[in-house]
Amino acid sequence: MSSSTQVNESVLKQYRDASQRLSVAAPAQPVSEPEVRLIFGQVAEANPIAPSPVAAVRGGANMYGACSVQKFASSTGAGDLSYTHQDAQGWINYVNQFTPRNFWFADAGVSTWEYLDPWDDWQDTYGMDAVRAFYHSGHGGMDANGVFFAPLGAAWSNRGAWARSDQMSFSNQRARYLFFSTCFSCRVLNGQNPIRTWHRANNGLRLLFGYETVSVDAGNYGSAFWKHWNRGKSFSQAWLDASWYDISTHQAPSAVACGSDANDASNRLYNERLFYGDAVAKNWYQWRWYYAASSARGRRQANRKLPDQLLMAHLEPRTVTSAGVRELFSRLPLDMAVPREMTMMPTGVFAAGENYQRISVERNGTYEASFAEPTRENLQPPAIQSSIGAAGDAVRQLGLDHEELQFDHVLHKWECGGSSAGTGLLETPRITETVVHYTQVINGLPVVTPGQGKVAVSLDNNLKMTSVLDSTLPVAGLVTQAPVEPSAPGQPEAAPASAAVEPEDVLASAWAHRMKSFVISGFMPRGFAAVPGSFDVGYSIRDNTAVLVARHEVEVDFGHGLLKRYVVEEPIAG
Repeated sequence: MSSSTQVNESVLKQYRDASQRLSVAAPAQPVSEPEVRLIFGQVAEANPIAPSPVAAVRGGANMYGACSVQKFASSTGAGDLSYTHQDAQGWINYVNQFTPRNFWFADAGVSTWEYLDPWDDWQDTYGMDAVRAFYHSGHGGMDANGVFFAPLGAAWSNRGAWARSDQMSFSNQRARYLFFSTCFSCRVLNGQNPIRTWHRANNGLRLLFGYETVSVDAGNYGSAFWKHWNRGKSFSQAWLDASWYDISTHQAPSAVACGSDANDASNRLYNERLFYGDAVAKNWYQWRWYYAASSARGRRQANRKLPDQLLMAHLEPRTVTSAGVRELFSRLPLDMAVPREMTMMPTGVFAAGENYQRISVERNGTYEASFAEPTRENLQPPAIQSSIGAAGDAVRQLGLDHEELQFDHVLHKWECGGSSAGTGLLETPRITETVVHYTQVINGLPVVTPGQGKVAVSLDNNLKMTSVLDSTLPVAGLVTQAPVEPSAPGQPEAAPASAAVEPEDVLASAWAHRMKSFVISGFMPRGFAAVPGSFDVGYSIRDNTAVLVARHEVEVDFGHGLLKRYVVEEPIAG
C-alpha cells in the first residue's frame, strides 16, 4: 500500500481492539493436504429453478417472461431509451438455456393488459402473472403517494399505456419474483417504502427487485445479475452487487422479501437462491439497499487533474493455479473445507460455497470471498474512521496491498422491515455492514470504473470482517497513450498533459453527441445536469489494458416524473 493509503498510526492504535476482531483464521485444511484440482473444462452453469411437481399449462414452462421498452407509446410523452432490450435479453437468455421462456415482449409489444388482472395471465401463457419470474426494463417513476408507474410501448383498450402499482393484482397466479429494472421501482427512503407501494397488489410474492433512486440506462443489469449469482450469492445480493460493482456507485439498488414474520422474510431476503413456486404470506416485509456514505470522510475527493505523462497501462493477469487457490484458502478466514476439485464455469470463474461461506476466482486471478454472516443484533454502526482503520489493518494482514492503492469510498448496506397488519409497524432503517473500498493507482491516478481495480473489505457493526474483494491486476508496463515525440532510450513514450484536450471538453463533446440522438428521435428532454460527485479523471480497465479517461454521469429529466442517468466515459488523448 502506498503512502497515500497508509492509515494514520494514531488511528490504528485507537482502534487496535477492532483490528483484533478481524479474526484472520488458520487454514480450513492442513497445508499438507493434496492440492485442489482445477478443471479447466467448462461445467454447465447453474439452473436457478427449484424443483416443482406442477406441470406447465401451455406455451413455455410458465417460469420466465420479460418486457423491455425503448420506444414508448406517443401518448405517454416518454423519451426513448437505449439499452433496455439488451438489459432484458441478458436476463432472459440466461434462464432460457434451461427452461423455454413464455415470452419476451418489446416496445409496441408491451401493453397495459400484461400488467392488469385477470389479463396478466392471458391464455395461461402471457403477462406478468403467467410466469414465476418476470423481468421489466424501461422507464419508471413514483408519485408522492408511493404509486409506481411505468410508461409502456402501446395503449390497450381504454386503459392507456401505463402500468401502475395501484391497478395491479399479482401473485394470485404464478408470479413469485418481480424484477423492475427501472428508476424508483422499490423506494425505501423519504417517507416511501415497499409496503406502501406494493402491499395492495401483492397476493403471495416472494421477492421484488428495483431501485430507490434514478438508475442508469445500461445494458448489462440482467447479465451482471446472473454473473454475481453464479458466484454463490443470494438473489438479493446478486441484484445489489450487479448494480453497484458493474454499473454505478451513484445509484441505490434495493430488494424486498415477504414472509409470515420478520424472521421468515429476512431469511428469504438474505438467503434465497432458487426460484420457488410457492406463494408466501405478506404479514411482514423486509428490505435492503445500498447507499454510499454521505459523510465527506466516506468518499475520496474526485480527481480532476491529468498526470504529467499521458500513459496507458498493460496489465498482467495472474495465473490461476491449484497452489494459488489453496494459498487463498490458507490466507483468508474461510470456514469451509478446501475443495478437492473446482471446475471452471463458462464465464471463466471457479466458485465454491454459497452465501456467507463462498469464494469465486476469476480467470485473471481476481477474487471475491465471504466469511461470515453479519451480526445484526448490534444496531449501532461504527464511526466511518473506525471502519477505515479496521479495514486498513485487514488489507495489510491479508496481503491485499500488493498493488498501489488509494482510499476510494465507503458503502453502507442498509435494511429495514415492517408490516401492514393491525395498526402497522415500520422499523427504523439501520446499517448492517460497512464496506471500505480502495482503488488501484496507475501512473499516479485512480482506477475510476466500478468494480475494476478495487479492493473492498466488508465489516459488520462489531467490526467483524465478513467479506473481501480484490479485482486489482499488476501493471506490466506503461506506454504512451498519445505520443508526440520519441522518448529517451529505455523510457516509455509519453505525451505531456498539455497536449491533451481538457477532460471537461472531452465529456462535453461526448454529451453533445448524445443530445443529437434525442434530436433525431424527435424528443428533447426537459433538462439535464451532471450528477454531483460523479466527475473523475483516471483509468478505465478494459480487458488487460488501462486507458486514461474522463468520466461522469448525467441525469436527464424526461418529464412526467421520469428521469434517467447516463454514464459518459471518454478516453483522453493528446
